Amino acid sequence: MDIEKEYLPFKDNTFDLITILEVLEHLHSHENILSEIHRVLKPGGLVLMSSPIESKALGIANKLLSKLSKIEEEFSNLHDYEICDYAPHINVHPKKFWRKEFESRGFQLVEDFKRNHRRLIKEVIALHQPKERVAKLLMKFGALGRRIRIELAYILWSSTLLFKKDV
Repeated sequence: MDIEKEYLPFKDNTFDLITILEVLEHLHSHENILSEIHRVLKPGGLVLMSSPIESKALGIANKLLSKLSKIEEEFSNLHDYEICDYAPHINVHPKKFWRKEFESRGFQLVEDFKRNHRRLIKEVIALHQPKERVAKLLMKFGALGRRIRIELAYILWSSTLLFKKDV
């Protein structure tokens, strides 16, 4: 279905929790899906959203990663996987933008998951086997490389916000 234009095939007030993870940045228009989420979510229900952030820190990290990727060419064993580039991000905004968009549709922010769970997110990153070429390169530099990888991955971690539908 086209979530930018069509109604979700569910009755009003059906769900207690809805997740929309890493979707909004791929839409030309997010207005319909946010309205539909509000319609099908029960009063007091929760919506967990995540979307890549637009920030100065992201710009700095991207510049650093592009420089590191040039160094990576020397490590031929890191070419075992291709970076996915077929799903462009066309609707990327700062966290404040998404907060305003949700709040204007009858949601209230319950929690900024990224801010409140920094340690947990870093633990997840540390446990995750890296697939990205630059992350694999950093892993070759021992403890310092692993620490840099965790910090960069945390900076690049998407906005993850939990909202509650007004009662």
